[in-house]
Order: sequence, then C-alpha cells, then structure tokens
Amino acid sequence: MIYKIKNIAMIAMLFTATLLTSCGSSDDDAKPANAELIGTWTYKDAKIDVKINNKTIKDYFVEALGISAIQATVIEALLLEELEDGELKGSTVTFNADGSYSSKSGDGTVTTGTYTINDAKTKVTVIESGETTTFDVKELSSNQLTIGYTEEDNSEDFDDDGTNDTLVASLEVTFSK
Repeated sequence: MIYKIKNIAMIAMLFTATLLTSCGSSDDDAKPANAELIGTWTYKDAKIDVKINNKTIKDYFVEALGISAIQATVIEALLLEELEDGELKGSTVTFNADGSYSSKSGDGTVTTGTYTINDAKTKVTVIESGETTTFDVKELSSNQLTIGYTEEDNSEDFDDDGTNDTLVASLEVTFSK
C-alpha cells in the first residue's frame, strides 16, 4: 500500500515539475501584455486538485485501498503540502523579451526554454527540452500572473484490480512581480 501511495505522490510531483519548467509570453514587442509578462515572477499561491477515478485522494484511498478516513485525510494533506512546499514554495519564473524563460523551483532546480502567448492572451505555450506544454492564462496584470494546467494519466493500476486508474491533476498557480 505504501508503494501505491508513493506512486501517486510521484506522478503528482512530476506534474508539478512540468508546471515549473513551463510558463510564457510572446516575442512581439508591440503587444502590451508582453511588457506585463516580461520580468521575474515569484510564487504566491496555488490551488491543487487531484482526483483518481473522479474521486478525491481521500475518498479513493478509503474506498480502493481500504485505509481509514483519518489516515486518508492525513495522507492527502501531506501529498498536497509536499506538492506546494516541495516544488512551488520559493519558486520563480523569469520571462525574457526574446521569448526565452528560466524557472527555479523551490528546491533550486533551474530549467530553461522558450515561450509564446496567443493573441487573445489566454494560452501560454512553453517548450523545454523538446516538450511542449500549454497553460491557460487566468489572469495577467502588471503585478500578478495566474496560470492553470490540467494533466490526465492512466498508466498506473494503483489498487491492483487489473484496470489502470485515471489520475487527473489540476493546478492553478499565482505568481507576483
């Protein structure tokens, strides 16, 4: 059972790492939103939602893994806290006018890549090490950036029932400048 919990945590942490290696803007200096995006942004807050087979982590652990509600609540809180404090807390993202970016996670890991933002300024697409990720821009102002991302994975059978489980992780992160 601990192995299954660690697998769930690892997938959720990989999702978070993907977020930190990605954020964006455009090369077009004529667009005012680019001027707002360019600069260094510091992690402020996050909303994290993880569901397994359309159930909260707590409900899934109770129903599928047979642990108590109290144990499941503690595990869920620890997993979500690890995601926020381990990867996000203390992180920064710097967007450059030339379409490049760099990010530094809370644990000090630095990644670099390129970014673009669509004309409507609702989607940011980043490329890091050949991987392309698109984020929803929830808010962009001169001092606040909120982006969202949802990832679905069904490559693991957490409860050993012979059917892969569907893990959906949604993250909304707010940065300030």
